[in-house]
Amino acid sequence: MAANPKSHTKRPEPFTGDRKKLEGFIRDCEIYVTANRTDFTTNESKSQFILSYIGGGEAESWKEHYYNTVIHRTPGTLTWQDPEDLATNLRENFAREDDVEESLRKLESMRQGSRTAEEIVNEHRILMARAKIGDSALAVRMFRRALNPSLAMKILTDTTKCNTLENDITVTAGVAANATTGAAAIPATTTINKHGWYAKAIQYIEKPALPNKKTMEETSEAKTSDNQSRKGKNAPGATPPPPQLATETRTQWTSTPWNSVSTR
Repeated sequence: MAANPKSHTKRPEPFTGDRKKLEGFIRDCEIYVTANRTDFTTNESKSQFILSYIGGGEAESWKEHYYNTVIHRTPGTLTWQDPEDLATNLRENFAREDDVEESLRKLESMRQGSRTAEEIVNEHRILMARAKIGDSALAVRMFRRALNPSLAMKILTDTTKCNTLENDITVTAGVAANATTGAAAIPATTTINKHGWYAKAIQYIEKPALPNKKTMEETSEAKTSDNQSRKGKNAPGATPPPPQLATETRTQWTSTPWNSVSTR
């Protein structure tokens, strides 16, 4: 298949089974196919392109098994998976066990700290996929523990209870047109309920605490006392403060790669 002449996107490097290079290979395939979308108009053409860059080493055995059990499982018929399903199959067979364990450890020790909710949500999503953990009660507990306590408490005390990480999706079935009564068809609708922990975490915005009445009164009293003290110093007959000695100010230059000087 000829590449789009207007595209300068680099073709992916062939994948031979090196687990460290799998994610990079999948990413490069996605970029190339997207940049040359006029050449890849079907899922079949996309999957064919990806498979053409898989071979050699351990990947050759996987490719042969994949072709015989998925693509050519029915004699005389070729069944092509979607690119997403093909990528999932690759990840399931070439996932690094150390990646899974490392992602689990990061999830358990993750803390929000000074990061925004968006940042912690994005990182948590990535680690969840690498650790192969579904949207379960365990995943919710780990994310709740990662959030700052004040933010987690806001979500816990929200009137809408959150039981999952992602949003709830409600699909209402459509109704076909009734030829007898003449009633029009009602299309199916999809409603996304923002009940997930991810959405709730991003929804809440941390606001600085307002000073209470006591703090404001103490601040006002301190300012009044300071003003009175200044007036007393400037009153007629008041003893002037002793003169301050002038101090020599020197500027010390910091050496940088642009103005470094040898001090031999």
